Amino acid sequence: MIDTVCLLVPKDKMIYLSGVSSWELYSKTEQYDKFVRNPSKAEKNTGKYFPRLTGYKRHYSQEANVRVEFSAPKLLYLNNLEELEDKDFPKVIAALQERLKTMGVIVSKPVLEKASVSSIHFSKNIQLEDGYTANHLISEMNKVNLRKSFDFAKTRFMNDGQSLYAHTTSHQFVIYDKIADLNKDKKRAIDKDQTCYQRTLFTELIKDKDLQEVIRFEIRLNHKQKMNKVLEDLGFIKNPSFREVFNSPVSQR
Repeated sequence: MIDTVCLLVPKDKMIYLSGVSSWELYSKTEQYDKFVRNPSKAEKNTGKYFPRLTGYKRHYSQEANVRVEFSAPKLLYLNNLEELEDKDFPKVIAALQERLKTMGVIVSKPVLEKASVSSIHFSKNIQLEDGYTANHLISEMNKVNLRKSFDFAKTRFMNDGQSLYAHTTSHQFVIYDKIADLNKDKKRAIDKDQTCYQRTLFTELIKDKDLQEVIRFEIRLNHKQKMNKVLEDLGFIKNPSFREVFNSPVSQR
């Protein structure tokens, strides 16, 4: 199912509450000013997961979108070891709307449902059985001659064999030992956005022999052009809304 997603929400469809932590000017160019609104320390201390917002004030155009980036499973479960199902979509929308309101932004549920997707990460956690280990499988897959569309200079066999990472400028393919990644600090972890709750899962999971080996696959379509090409090649429509891409058959294909 999906994990991280970036939505483009029209700025004129948002209402901004006064008296809530303000946006910060991140950078300026001749064409636009870039503003960010990341979760504050107080918001993080609530134990909840919050999205990251990016907005642009364009000098020569009135059209503007706010980019809303978040991990969909972390909105509900505070981790991405648990996977979402199609029936979870209303819960994700409700949680996203509530977190945005806490951050001082009011957006209706229909606007969030119909928001354009600019990038998306599809993922799958697979529990290994019959004595197989994530390290062994990753080591074997590292021997595969990856397609030339991936830049071999940027293919990395990392973290003592616990992850395999291949990428181009527009997309990435990542395979890693999910349980081991939970115990890594931010600099070494593949998942750079771990919640406090997710980090505590490692201690509990290693006690359960049935959950000690979980391998995770991620397909990260980071550019909209690449995302649209992949979707069209698979027979789906391009420029999907959040509702259209929150779909098990799309993720599986």
